[in-house]
Amino acid sequence: MELLDKLAIYVVAITLLIMLAKPALPKVTWGYDFLPQMACHMWSFLIACIILLYLGDGSSTDQFMAIASFTASMLIVANLATVGYPLYYSAPAVAALWELFYVIQRFDK
Repeated sequence: MELLDKLAIYVVAITLLIMLAKPALPKVTWGYDFLPQMACHMWSFLIACIILLYLGDGSSTDQFMAIASFTASMLIVANLATVGYPLYYSAPAVAALWELFYVIQRFDK
């Protein structure tokens, strides 16, 4: 199993785990209640980006998916900072978009 295949499983699993773990995340009193969950989603995509950049083979597919991972993390932050769709809709949508890019890159060969 290639690194990109493992990260595709990671993105699906971590998105679901963060959604399920929302009640266990710390409660903030100085800001919005969605900040811990948003940070978890953002960092999960940034971790995928870092893994692809430093552990990938340097192929154009790995670089494209690293850019897609970074873009996904910034989409989550930008959505909540501007549009404000709830994380229950935006985080799975961003993960689905990442998975779509993965499928396109994986089976385009």
